[in-house]
Amino acid sequence: MSMMSRLSLIGIFVTMVAAPARAAVLTLAEVERCVVANDAASASKAETEAAAADLEAAGSGRRPVITLNTDASLAPGGHLVDVTSADGQHFLVQGSHTIRQSGAFDPVVRFGSVASVQATLFDFGRTASHIRAAEHRLRSSHSDAEAIRAENLRAAREAYLAWTVAYARLDIAERHARAVHAQAQAIRGSIAEGTSPPGKENAAREAEATVEIETLDATGDLERAAIAVRHIVGASWTPLSTPDLTFLDAPAVGSSSRTSFDAMALDEQAAASSALAESLVRDHAPLFTASGDLGVRGQDDSVFPVYRVGVVLTVPIWDGGLGSAQARAAQARSDQLRAEARSLLKASRDARERTAAELARATARLDAARRLQRLAQDDLDQARERYRLGAADLRALFDAYERLARAEDRELSAKADCIGAPIGSPGPR
Repeated sequence: MSMMSRLSLIGIFVTMVAAPARAAVLTLAEVERCVVANDAASASKAETEAAAADLEAAGSGRRPVITLNTDASLAPGGHLVDVTSADGQHFLVQGSHTIRQSGAFDPVVRFGSVASVQATLFDFGRTASHIRAAEHRLRSSHSDAEAIRAENLRAAREAYLAWTVAYARLDIAERHARAVHAQAQAIRGSIAEGTSPPGKENAAREAEATVEIETLDATGDLERAAIAVRHIVGASWTPLSTPDLTFLDAPAVGSSSRTSFDAMALDEQAAASSALAESLVRDHAPLFTASGDLGVRGQDDSVFPVYRVGVVLTVPIWDGGLGSAQARAAQARSDQLRAEARSLLKASRDARERTAAELARATARLDAARRLQRLAQDDLDQARERYRLGAADLRALFDAYERLARAEDRELSAKADCIGAPIGSPGPR
């Protein structure tokens, strides 16, 4: 296949890709919606729900526990015997036959239903410390969820930026290829007419080969960048999907730092560990509880009332040092987590300062790149005129085309850097 034919096929491919783009533009907002609903986000939501359930469980220590016990049994012995006291009152007492007596194995039906209530009257801060630990764990899970969300959004924006830049870079390469191909065709026409020497054919072919390689490289970069976006959006992707090129000219979209959310999560984990240490100490404090029972018990056709009200004071004496050792371990873990949180917060502040500096440099590069692009366009216009007048050779003209393409690519890279700096990622190269 001739070089001219290959360039034509590349132009057709780019036209096929670009033509339906207007009808299948995939915006950054759509990509972000997909990444927020991915598996990592679902796992984070489940973790938060588990932490909320733990908090509810910790608060249950302040609420009474009510149970209902119902039983029935069949067993020998314990027959009810009517006994009359000295003052003439009747009482039913249990009596059993020995194994040698008649009726020793006769079954007796017993049944009962008793409702029981148990409540903690005072636990010396035990439940409160458990609740504080659970609250900190819940807030930590929220911070973890925000950290995952921030990282997912950053990755989505980075992938979308790479895809958009690759698409725009292919457009630059394709326009450059069309311009070079048109100039080469004009040269071949002048050679055929005899107004140009045949030696110019080699320069035209060299230029066409160069732009063909550039276009093929840009096509490969676009395919690789599209794979990353397709992995994020899943079913929302279609073969006609193209990026929104206005994204490159829109104001930069910043991303929340995952590092800052991670630091907050660590700080909450440290507070939870400290509360756990306190709860481990308080677990060995006295416990003052109350309980009560109310119901009936029966045997055969006789039914008896049951009720009981009581209080219990439980005082731990010695646990072999287990509680204090566990408390020291939890407090040491808290100190470690707080130190890690401080380190992450410092890293987050440093990253914000670097981002501001990188954005300033990228903005300056973009201004310079735009000036360079305008100068390269003027140089190309002048090179065309000089070539038409015979004051410049063909290679100088093709060099002007190449300088314009490089200037446009530099402008594109500078735009990518301006957008990539707030995202926390350098622009694609």
